[in-house]
Amino acid sequence: MVAGSASVQDEETTTLLGTGLKIIQARRGYRYSVDSILVAHAADPKPGERILDLGAGTGAVTLLLAAKAPACRIVGLEVQEAMADRARRAIRLNGCEGWVEIVTGDLRRPAASLARGAFDLVVSAPPYWPAGSGLISAVHEVAAAKHEILCTLEEVVGTAAYALAPRGRLWIIHHAARLMDLTAALETHGLSLIQLRPVHSRAEGPATFILARAERGGRPRLTLLPPLTLYSGPGRTFSPALQAIYAAFGRPPREASA
Repeated sequence: MVAGSASVQDEETTTLLGTGLKIIQARRGYRYSVDSILVAHAADPKPGERILDLGAGTGAVTLLLAAKAPACRIVGLEVQEAMADRARRAIRLNGCEGWVEIVTGDLRRPAASLARGAFDLVVSAPPYWPAGSGLISAVHEVAAAKHEILCTLEEVVGTAAYALAPRGRLWIIHHAARLMDLTAALETHGLSLIQLRPVHSRAEGPATFILARAERGGRPRLTLLPPLTLYSGPGRTFSPALQAIYAAFGRPPREASA
């Protein structure tokens, strides 16, 4: 989600999910993972809408949304310039400048970077854990992607509420252990939880992630969607459902690589 200070020599350019899109990532820094793919796939853009990727990092979700919704205007907001720069260069590399923009800005101060109520859809994969919990990576951009060092869940939800137009939608992925925190934040900021999908690493285990859709000003009418299982069989073999998600972006892999 956020950046370190890797030089160009410490970067590599790879293909994003076989879409033909290129992404620029630090070799030893934060790298996109399956949660970015899941939330980009879950998001429901409509032609002509304005979309905000909140905490864009190196642009994985932004680029996937660009591939999914070329008729939309997309803005990626990222606080750290090094990662925003990688995302910006990837946008140019992929020829998406006409409908995709990367903005350097702090989501904790949204008025400095975003117009109130300007977006129909906000998508986010924020850090999962409070700043003082667990083992924190010595690599700053990895630490800030996993822990709430630069923003909290409530700040992410608050900025989403600020940015959304009436009846606008938020799609967010978070750790299942933070479900109560997410629902409390949504209620505090006037967003109604509409859909919830538990995501399990394996069918027999507890949920690992939650995919949630909320609306600004919508009627509370929660639909609990069928669970999504990521892996099946030996090792980390992709489940048929996860293979279908990757295939929707252009590649049907068999084993986990992200």
